[in-house]
Amino acid sequence: MPVCGLFFDSQVLVEHAGRWKTDEDPLPLLEVYTVAILSFAKAASCLSSDCENVPLLLEKLALSCAELLLSVPQHVPGALWEEFQSSVKLAHSLLQESGSTQLRLLSVLAQQDGVWTNATLSSILSNQIPRTEQVHEYLESEGPALLNMRIKRLPIRSSAAARRWHCSAETSATFCFSSKLSKMR
Repeated sequence: MPVCGLFFDSQVLVEHAGRWKTDEDPLPLLEVYTVAILSFAKAASCLSSDCENVPLLLEKLALSCAELLLSVPQHVPGALWEEFQSSVKLAHSLLQESGSTQLRLLSVLAQQDGVWTNATLSSILSNQIPRTEQVHEYLESEGPALLNMRIKRLPIRSSAAARRWHCSAETSATFCFSSKLSKMR
């Protein structure tokens, strides 16, 4: 079996991960994603160009991991968060050497002290108005994919957001957040 065949078998991780009871305890799955992502990054330089599905699988892992992190209701414990940060930084660095950007989204998350702890994001979510430059820097660093993932999680993350932003019950927190961001641009 060629080396890349082993990675195709690893797609089982992605398929079965969705079946885990992450609503009860999502942190073991974060550990699995972290190890898998770092393992793929370390092996990437050894894979031939015939292994075209490996980058796609790595991208799926990264997106699934980001979705999981954004959905975790509690703060990720310090040691696990630090392991995630160091693994993603190393994996991202290894992949960048070959021009790969599949972990950019996770790299942005790993630069913070937590998934929802960015100062500018916290200001916006708590109905404070940060400086326009801060908002621009935040939007640029997040990128559209991560920002859209965050916006989709807002109704789940904060049911009080619509009330804080003086939105009607019919208007979603997501719409209010998007409106606030566009006014700040």
